[in-house]
Amino acid sequence: MKYLIALLFAVSVSAFAETDSYQIKSSYDVGSGELEGDITFLIDNGKEANFSMDYIESFKVAVQKQTENQVLVSFNFTADTTENQYQTDAQVLIDLNKEVELKFGNDLFRFFISKKGT
Repeated sequence: MKYLIALLFAVSVSAFAETDSYQIKSSYDVGSGELEGDITFLIDNGKEANFSMDYIESFKVAVQKQTENQVLVSFNFTADTTENQYQTDAQVLIDLNKEVELKFGNDLFRFFISKKGT
């Protein structure tokens, strides 16, 4: 019984220790300045965060660790002003601690990702 309890404790500590959290600083400039802003997300590995406000219906970001220095970021940006609708989906491999700039037509997204606490 003591062995089983010790084994369960070791498994739970091991699972907890392997959860990485990432701080994702993002900015968007959509429609040549029609919508622009900055958002910082704190996301655990394998999870998704979502932001919405005013014209921005949804800005979803998910992160998945690939290596010690890279993560796969999936994002979806959906906005609807009275004049225009915007929809962008992308999945990008991003190096940690380096700003990346993604341009889709007139839409620009920037991401800077670091591990929480680094």
